[in-house]
Amino acid sequence: WQRHYEQTGEASGQRQVKVKAEKDLAPSAEALESPYDTDARFRTKRATQWTGYMVHLTETCEPNPVNLLTHVVTTPASVHEGKCTAAIHQALVDKQLPPGDHLVEAAYVEANLLVRSQADHAIRLVGPTRPDTGWQAKESGAYALDQFTIDWAQRRVRCPQGKYSAGWKEPSLDSRDPHIAVHFKTTTCRPCPARSLCTRAKQFRRKLRFWPRAQHEALQTARPQHASDDGHRLYTKRAGIEGTL
Repeated sequence: WQRHYEQTGEASGQRQVKVKAEKDLAPSAEALESPYDTDARFRTKRATQWTGYMVHLTETCEPNPVNLLTHVVTTPASVHEGKCTAAIHQALVDKQLPPGDHLVEAAYVEANLLVRSQADHAIRLVGPTRPDTGWQAKESGAYALDQFTIDWAQRRVRCPQGKYSAGWKEPSLDSRDPHIAVHFKTTTCRPCPARSLCTRAKQFRRKLRFWPRAQHEALQTARPQHASDDGHRLYTKRAGIEGTL
């Protein structure tokens, strides 16, 4: 009741109850779903919806006939998997059970985690990275980010047509967005014969967002490794683990 309704008119004595507007509802991470289980939260993952928790299990996948659970942690369902990766690694290190390669699903992989897990604990995260969601990555012949050349020293980007970017903005220390933002001049992009393969922006210029150098290069290394035959063979060790739960 407290989540979805509010009382009005108390000052005048004409009290009424009205349904709260959607914009006035608490965020899902704070919203009370059950008066009997106040930590339970609503979650949707692909085709599954539930109210409750998420359990994260780490299991050995050696060629031995017996595999063992080495760590279990339970979180509210609203906590994303990527928020748990670093804590799981620290717990395994504290138990003196850190993996060399940690085979995980895509939700546990992020550019920052690829760098931090290797630097902090010498753990290599192995799993599918999140794909480029821009339309250029989905359309044959279009210019996705991986077709641009980043000059880190000069802080500029060269496009597939050989033109250079005009602006480079790095995130501030307190920014919630950790990406570098780059744009090209309208006067460069508007007359470009390949503009339809690059941008549909009304300003007729291409903009790019990408991780800082360490994270960007970690992604560029991880993607082809995971897509290779050796990467597929390694990742098959994880097959069946979720099904046994």
